[in-house]
Amino acid sequence: CEINQIELSSKLGLRILENEDDETILNRKKLEEQKTFLIDALFRKTRALLDLEQKNLSSSASADSNGDSDTFEKSFKLLQQWEDITSPKQASKYAKIVIGHLLKPPPPSPSSNNETKNEESNETKTDNVNVDKLKLGGLLKYINSALNESTISNELEKELREVKTKAMSDVGWSWMAPYDDSWALIHRPKSYTLH
Repeated sequence: CEINQIELSSKLGLRILENEDDETILNRKKLEEQKTFLIDALFRKTRALLDLEQKNLSSSASADSNGDSDTFEKSFKLLQQWEDITSPKQASKYAKIVIGHLLKPPPPSPSSNNETKNEESNETKTDNVNVDKLKLGGLLKYINSALNESTISNELEKELREVKTKAMSDVGWSWMAPYDDSWALIHRPKSYTLH
């Protein structure tokens, strides 16, 4: 069964009024159900593409990773059009793909020739470092917001804290990691967890 995205987007922009007939309400519910299926399918596709990309990076198969990377980005952007996946309230479901998107290295610059080093290449390198730090800053902001949500599982919280510690050391805040870990114990002590 193919889901018509144009029909969904054109009809879901309208709210149901209180005096609508039963047929209109039934059609609206049907479209909402299709939207839910579409979001779920896009989420699964994006997650699979991220897993494939990470597998290619770990096995150093860089020949195909660029094509997979573009496909992941397209799928991620399409999912963002249908759902607010970067919201911390959605972190329990979408955190892994949002982090995968934020940790994605920038595409290689086309001016990476082996010519003499000049001032322009140094500026570009500096700009890339600043972009990386901005992405890591965005990642830290997202993780902090997600960790404040009570809906995330303990396993996801552990993964988020590991990524946060790595991001802090990449930014140059390695001294903050032990401090942050000690506060994590204060916020969620293991001995007082409910079973």
